Amino acid sequence: MMRARLPRMIAALVLAFAAGGAGYTLGNGNVAAQTANVAIPAQTITAPPKDSVRVVYSLDKKQNDAELIALIDAAEDHIYFAIYTFTLPNIADALVAAKKRGVTVKGIVDSEQSRNSYGAPITEKLL
Repeated sequence: MMRARLPRMIAALVLAFAAGGAGYTLGNGNVAAQTANVAIPAQTITAPPKDSVRVVYSLDKKQNDAELIALIDAAEDHIYFAIYTFTLPNIADALVAAKKRGVTVKGIVDSEQSRNSYGAPITEKLL
């Protein structure tokens, strides 16, 4: 597994931009802060076309889990992923199962997060 250190500020900015500012407070000392609210519609989970890239980001955690696991389970050749921290063992278990059935699994994780008390056991499953 490849490991890379992502500066936390950059990761937070990327997430803020990806969310379109959803849930992030905007403003300065002279202007009243505003919070953006975004409705997240339900999605049908389908595997992407072969040799394509799929970016999954949503504020709906249950939808993310189901979509990620469905995509992992549908993979036949390879899975490449980048993640800041593993907090869900069921996603790691799906990646391990994919690896065991012959799918190449490679990822980039934050080096500090992958060694912390919660992330280390999950990351170890994938090594």
